[in-house]
Amino acid sequence: MTAKRIVIALAVACAAVGAYLILTRQQMPEEEKIRRGIEDAAAAFERGRVGSFMRIIADDYEDAYKVTRPMLVDMVREATLGGIANNTVTIEAMDIRLAGDTMANVELTVTWVRKNPQGVPIGEATGRITAVMRKGDKGWQVVSSDGYESLASAYGV
Repeated sequence: MTAKRIVIALAVACAAVGAYLILTRQQMPEEEKIRRGIEDAAAAFERGRVGSFMRIIADDYEDAYKVTRPMLVDMVREATLGGIANNTVTIEAMDIRLAGDTMANVELTVTWVRKNPQGVPIGEATGRITAVMRKGDKGWQVVSSDGYESLASAYGV
């Protein structure tokens, strides 16, 4: 009986923590949700997790260069050496401006250190990225961006 009570107590505690986290996330300011989404995407890029990175990119993404989401997947895969590179992404600055309840403009200054599979740096670039984000069923996602070429062009991506 003691083991059963411990399991029940742990289950109740886990449920309480889960409910608290859900409520906290719902009450979080929209700017913080955007900030965390971008930071999560940067961390996914660093680890070479293309799919996790692409969660922040809307299905209908298209930028001024006519790059679409499928094209961006290929670019990110190339930049992360097929998902094996150990990149470092440092967000130097992030300015988030809400435009109503469902749109936001974000300006980032980002430093990207690209590394080979052995972790040796093979290039570095700092650039300013602007993103238009929309809040929808999948949360805040980027629908268009500009400036990433200042990072990617240094590596032929």
